[in-house]
Amino acid sequence: NAKLYYNSTMQRFFLSPKCFLDQTVLLDEPISRQISQVLRMNVEQDQITVLDNSGMEYLVQLAGWQGKQLRGLILGQQMGKRETARAIWLCFSLTWREKLEWILQKGTEIGVAGFQPFVSERSLSREMTTDLKRQARWETIVREAAEQSRRSRLPEVRPVLPFDALVKRELPEVTKLIAWEDTEPSLRITGAVLGAGQDHNEASIQLVIGPEGGFGKAEVALAESNGYKPVSLGASTLRMETACLVGPAIIRHVLETGE
Repeated sequence: NAKLYYNSTMQRFFLSPKCFLDQTVLLDEPISRQISQVLRMNVEQDQITVLDNSGMEYLVQLAGWQGKQLRGLILGQQMGKRETARAIWLCFSLTWREKLEWILQKGTEIGVAGFQPFVSERSLSREMTTDLKRQARWETIVREAAEQSRRSRLPEVRPVLPFDALVKRELPEVTKLIAWEDTEPSLRITGAVLGAGQDHNEASIQLVIGPEGGFGKAEVALAESNGYKPVSLGASTLRMETACLVGPAIIRHVLETGE
């Protein structure tokens, strides 16, 4: 097999498993158009990296058109970059579209494994139903951010939940944290808080970030009664969207350094 060479110029595309046919791939029509019309690549010669969301990466040489789809030849494959040993789930209050899309994009770049929007007492947006168009938009943002940041797996974006349903879910193998501005700054995220070195060292971590107006005391109490540990993200009061990035970044740092 040819070796996959990582470089900043090779384009990356996530494909559905159904696009893989033996040692060839058929690229989706939108991706085919992007390659030919936007990126203006040589559709008979240039190489790209394609991913099937299994963690595997494939080196593919473009081999021309098959109808409205580009065809590619698989030259080699290898496992992609390893994700964090413990999946980081970011649960955040539903907010205005621009903020939400920014959170999805930047959270994906940081390494968040999944996103869970929710509606709490002070959420700016209270639209519980996620139509197909909005869900597709979210998934497109996550996919493009994952391709840009060289991830080999796509984060999951789950449908919106009410806050009480979120915190009442039984998650026995999950380390559950809730960021709250009234938590003492000394109660920060550490290796001890994440359970480093304990039996659940591979358990996922779920971090809950509140809305722009913060959580009410009753909401925090409800979360605590369901196993969530309040944590501080520092002495400063952060904007909601800033907290959505700072929290996962701190967790990833602690997981990677043990601090």
